[in-house]
Amino acid sequence: MGSSNIKRRREKLLEEARESVPEPGSRRVMHLVNFIGTVSLKTRKTGIVLRDESTSEVRFEFEEFRTEVTALFLAAHAGNVTLLRKLLSVGANVSQKLFRGYATTSAVRESHIEILEILVNGGATQPACEEALLEASYVGQGRPAELLMGSSMICSHVTASCRGFVDVVDTLIKCGVGPNANARVLLRSSKLSLHTNVDCNALVAAIVGRQISIVRLLPQKSGVSMNIKVRLGAWSWDMTTGEEFKVGAGLSEPYCVTWCAVEYFESSGSILHTLLQHLSPNLPHLGRTVIHHAILCNNARAMDVLLTCGADIEFPVQTTEKTEFRAIHLAAQLGSAKVLQHLIIGGCNLNSKTESGETALMISVRYKHDDCLKLLASAGADFGLVDSVGQCALSIAGFTQWTHVFEQAVLELIRGGKFAYSSNASNFSSLLFVTRANDIEALKKLIEKSEIDLDEQDGNGFSAAMIAAASGHVEAFRLLVYAGANLNLHNKHAKGGHGNVCELLILNGAKCDIENARLETALALARKNGVGNEAERVILDELARKLVLDGAFVKKHTKEGKGCPHRKVLKMLNSSTGRTWTFSPNSQRLPRWHFFL
Repeated sequence: MGSSNIKRRREKLLEEARESVPEPGSRRVMHLVNFIGTVSLKTRKTGIVLRDESTSEVRFEFEEFRTEVTALFLAAHAGNVTLLRKLLSVGANVSQKLFRGYATTSAVRESHIEILEILVNGGATQPACEEALLEASYVGQGRPAELLMGSSMICSHVTASCRGFVDVVDTLIKCGVGPNANARVLLRSSKLSLHTNVDCNALVAAIVGRQISIVRLLPQKSGVSMNIKVRLGAWSWDMTTGEEFKVGAGLSEPYCVTWCAVEYFESSGSILHTLLQHLSPNLPHLGRTVIHHAILCNNARAMDVLLTCGADIEFPVQTTEKTEFRAIHLAAQLGSAKVLQHLIIGGCNLNSKTESGETALMISVRYKHDDCLKLLASAGADFGLVDSVGQCALSIAGFTQWTHVFEQAVLELIRGGKFAYSSNASNFSSLLFVTRANDIEALKKLIEKSEIDLDEQDGNGFSAAMIAAASGHVEAFRLLVYAGANLNLHNKHAKGGHGNVCELLILNGAKCDIENARLETALALARKNGVGNEAERVILDELARKLVLDGAFVKKHTKEGKGCPHRKVLKMLNSSTGRTWTFSPNSQRLPRWHFFL
């Protein structure tokens, strides 16, 4: 019922306007033709759909609402040329502004080109034309924009740029609009989250809106400046220490448009690639380059584009205190594994050091980033290096109480068929590390590798076989022995007490009577660890067996003990019935001393 009343009221307004023609210029006619009434108006509107790193889209839809209009506005909205001409002939006000804008605005919004031309020629003022031009930028109407440029216009192509209307932007520039002109415009982004009014030019608006076609178009136009800065970043850092802070979008120091393209990255990388064809990726900004900014933003795809375009992978971060570190150190500190992988593929120096002597591997351990640790280890980072205070990656893991995770990460790497490279076995050795962990599967993988030295020793002189023996790891020791490990190496401590391992050592030819630097034998060391332990029993059995089989001098008397004493060798010989004691060289048997061993 209400809708039909509104329609009848609108028809009545139009009819009254038609009947007003007989007395052009009269006050009554002027009053009626410019009368403002309320109608139900169905009009087109636009909205921007943000799609993270993809191009923002403009969505068109219709809405119906009640609003105040004039007959001229309705005629422009409906596209009624005949009525429009009659209204203008009797004095309708072209520049009367309503809630939904001017009649020119309505004509542009509904794409009525002929009506717009009539209104412009009928005396539309500068504000009416300017708002219509802005509307053309909103809805992407290139032909109306070209028509409106016949009047004094503002630089409204910023809106067209962020919405991606190439024909509108191209038309405006061809008609003389400055491509570097700034305007205050609402910029929106869902990734990085942004919703703020910013003074910027068309290029920046297109970058934030991820409008690839606009970014490609603008640099082709003569006079377009690429060397501009904008305050849209979310990261800041201390120039004294190099420490980074996330301050929120739009609150950082102004930066170059390439940095903006990294932070507001378009998923295909086309925008950043286009900009890098005109700007160097190695231009420093507050001691850093755009490659460091890509790491801060954890943007691996941007890193890939930068490296493709020649970014210096080894450019150091500089501070006022001259604290220098490189991209790989920053990625390891922040735990940016995907970015780190691109740096490794790009050929960065894995073992470069910071001012404090730390490598990326040490930094990964200190900040407990196991994924970065695995990447660096797989790529061949050196576990044997130490920092300025003499700590290696393994000792840093112990200091930060991260030993278990470190151990599991390295063992997983080795079980996968690789090994942790070390230039100094005193600090770290994959073989010794795996042996201490008693990981049989990982040990088998290492033994299979020809480059592994089974006899390498740590700072205390321990080899893998010694560690297995000292720890009582029988299976690990057996693997090492069968693989050819040297059992006659010396260490600096020689402590043990594990009977099973001692027995295995003896079976493989280890000698029990060898003395260490302190003139201690294996038996003496076993007794130090506790009289009666299993190792002592095994060693005593071996010494006894060796004694009876090799023989020893004994004192013997002639004439069944009544004669002169003399020395004879007593030992055990094999016989058909077992093993028999005998004196040599006379081979006089002692039949009452038979032992079957």
